[in-house]
This record gives sequence, C-alpha cells and structure tokens, in this order.
Amino acid sequence: MPHRRRRRGGRSRAGSIFTAGVDSYYTYLRHEPEIEALVFVNEFDVRLHETRLRDRVAACLQAAASGLGRPLVEVETNLRDFLNRQ
Repeated sequence: MPHRRRRRGGRSRAGSIFTAGVDSYYTYLRHEPEIEALVFVNEFDVRLHETRLRDRVAACLQAAASGLGRPLVEVETNLRDFLNRQ
C-alpha cells in the first residue's frame, strides 16, 4: 500500500517503496493513479558502503522509474544499525 501524505490545500500525495522486484511492480500497477513517486531506500537492499553497487542499482531503478513515468526518490537510512543492536 502506498504511503499517503497530505499536501497543502487538502490533496494527498502517495509514494511507494520501489526495488524493481515483483512486489514493487505489483504495488505500482495496483495503485498507479495514486502513486506520484517511487522511493528506494539505500541500506535496505544495498549497503551504504557498497558505492559501486549502489550506483549500478540506482541507474537501473532510475531507468525503471522513468519507464513508468514517475520520479525515483532515493533515501538513506541507518535503521539497520538499530535493528542489529543486541
């Protein structure tokens, strides 16, 4: 399900996590009219220190997003640091 956020003026916006996997495409196709942007979270699938891989993945995701007519928003997280604490 896409994440919704209210815009000023009352109209909501939605973005969807996108990895170019089957689930990502299904979500996009199911909610296409609502989704304004595709979001890729660095560190979930590709580690932050893997810069070459990140660049290749980002290029592929950008091409896929462009083909779908949506912008790709890349974000980074350190959530893994908190989840891996013991």
